[in-house]
Amino acid sequence: MDIKLYTTKSPNNAINKVLENETVKSIKWKGDFNRVNPVITLNGTISIYNFNYCYLPFVNRYYFINNIIQFPNKIYELYLECDVLESFKDDILRSQCFINQQSEINPFYDDGYKNEIRKEVNKYYSDTEITLENTQLLVTLGG
Repeated sequence: MDIKLYTTKSPNNAINKVLENETVKSIKWKGDFNRVNPVITLNGTISIYNFNYCYLPFVNRYYFINNIIQFPNKIYELYLECDVLESFKDDILRSQCFINQQSEINPFYDDGYKNEIRKEVNKYYSDTEITLENTQLLVTLGG
């Protein structure tokens, strides 16, 4: 089995990441395999610390390299996290959906704003009756 190691500067929440410096390493898999957060041990004759992204062809998924632990004799453990957007990008891009919020956020909308509504209503009664013909009504809100 192979692992393809990459360097990417693309943000984690992007589809179609720009992958650079592809390097293919052969791995032998032993034991259980977690598809979401696998831990891969490999012999590194190259500097593994140059990579932050990888692809596992045998499961057809892309992964972020979250942590690297080095052991003696150039043995490395890579702690991976599945990149769902890149792994399933074909399905995502083919899907039809309804977008609830645009990607460019309205600068006047603060969705994290917490407010408290307190209403104070003052009623003033008049002895004059308002007629609807040629009448102007002024209403003020706030204070």
